Amino acid sequence: MAPDLAPASTQGSLYFLTNATSIVIPDLPLEEHPAINIFVVDWEVIHMNCRHFDIGQMTVELYLLWLRKGIIASLWIMEGLVAEFDGLNEELSFRIAIHMGSYLICMAPLTPEWGTPEQLADLVCAGRDILVHAWKEDRSWFRKGKVACLFRHAT
Repeated sequence: MAPDLAPASTQGSLYFLTNATSIVIPDLPLEEHPAINIFVVDWEVIHMNCRHFDIGQMTVELYLLWLRKGIIASLWIMEGLVAEFDGLNEELSFRIAIHMGSYLICMAPLTPEWGTPEQLADLVCAGRDILVHAWKEDRSWFRKGKVACLFRHAT
């Protein structure tokens, strides 16, 4: 295996919506090579080893379900996911929050099914608040909000 692809505690890709097109395997007969490397690729946000993008994408999609649809279970799932990430520290938490905020500002409004223009504007405002407070590294603001789990489990 190439050194830059070798498994290490600081490396690793995460993926939320796995399907057959996201799994990359070598072109080898499995009968002759039972131990092969499998790669999971996020084709939408293709950043290899940028955990803040992967975790940020998962958390913002769950947060968006709560913001727009009021699905409280999405917050519980988000809390459970964040609680299990190794190496989550304050710096990574702020990077995740920056990704979440920018997604809410740039991507959420592109889906008109998420609501009326006023409701989409509310998503942008929520993204702005997350982005601004993450950029300022305002941990106390996050501790009071629905994404407090990002900082509750930070090491």
